[in-house]
Amino acid sequence: MEKLVIGKILLVLFCFIIPLIHASPFIVARKNFVQSELVKGKDAIISIQVFNLGESPAYDLTINDTENWGAETFKVVIGFTSVSIDKLEAGANISNSFIVRPNNRKIFDTIPAVVLFRETPNGPLIYSYSSAFYIEKIKNRSELERLSSAHLFEWTVFIGIFCLASFPAFTSFKKYTQKSN
Repeated sequence: MEKLVIGKILLVLFCFIIPLIHASPFIVARKNFVQSELVKGKDAIISIQVFNLGESPAYDLTINDTENWGAETFKVVIGFTSVSIDKLEAGANISNSFIVRPNNRKIFDTIPAVVLFRETPNGPLIYSYSSAFYIEKIKNRSELERLSSAHLFEWTVFIGIFCLASFPAFTSFKKYTQKSN
């Protein structure tokens, strides 16, 4: 009985002491396009959010996303693809947004942004990665306009065919209702 009580006391102590000893930052990063589509020559906003879900601050945090935005495919118009802060408190978040302009039409795949941080002010650098996009296609403006136009001609043809196809059914119904009266 005495061993059971001592075991429970030790278990309770470990449950409260171990989290205090191993409190560390837990970094989660997310990268996304703000627009739904990429269009050649049209600005696109890239946003990277970094969250510290841990129980202690992260030090010397750096967000680096320079690998994705090469000059042959994109031009960085506004903002920075790499930013640093001295300290990100537990439970806090930081966001970095920048604007890029696609230079040419092609299919590309992005890689995650790299997030570097330290658990202690003088500790070793720890690498973390953001989410990445799936393969994205950069469209021409004419292609986007064609996909998003009103398609009036197509709707007119559809309505005309619908009216022609439903006319015999309508006339048969009208004859049937006149016979029953």
